[in-house]
Amino acid sequence: MYQGSYTVSSSNCTIPYNTCNLIRCNGCTEGISYTNWTNAPSKLVVGRPSATVPGYQVRTKTTCNTTTNYICQNTTEFRCSASWYGTNPTRTLTGAIYTYSGCNECPDVSDMDPNYIDASYIITSDPGNNATIEKCYIDGVTTDNLLADLTGKYTIYGGKCYYKQ
Repeated sequence: MYQGSYTVSSSNCTIPYNTCNLIRCNGCTEGISYTNWTNAPSKLVVGRPSATVPGYQVRTKTTCNTTTNYICQNTTEFRCSASWYGTNPTRTLTGAIYTYSGCNECPDVSDMDPNYIDASYIITSDPGNNATIEKCYIDGVTTDNLLADLTGKYTIYGGKCYYKQ
C-alpha cells in the first residue's frame, strides 16, 4: 500500500488523501467550507431560482469529518439581513414552502415631521450578528441625514446613529 501524500482530481473537485485505497471526502475538501451568504428562498425549488424572503440570508456549511468516516455533511446556516435584527433565526419547511422566524425589521423613526426629512436617510443594521434592536442605526456615513420629530430637527453628520431602547 502506498503511504504518501498526493492529490487526486475528480470531475469537479480536488480530493487530498494519503492512502491509495481510501477515498476521503469525496465531493468536498477536508475540513470546513462555506458558500457565500444569499437571500433566503421562499420555496424548495430544485434546479431553478426561487423568490426570496426579506430579512433572512442562508449559506451552506460543508464539513468533511476527517476523524471518522470522511463523509461530506452539509448544513444550512441562517442570519438576519441588513436592516433586520434578531437572534438564532430558523427555517421550517411545510410542503414546498419555507417559513422563517427570528428576525425583525429595524423600525422607522417615529413621530417624524414630514416637512423636514431627507429622503435619503436609511435605517439599517449590519447583516449577521445583530441580535438586538440596538444594532439598528440611521446611516449617516454615505450622506448627511436631516430628520425631525416632535422634539426638534436634527442632522446626522457622517456616522451611525444607533437605536436606543
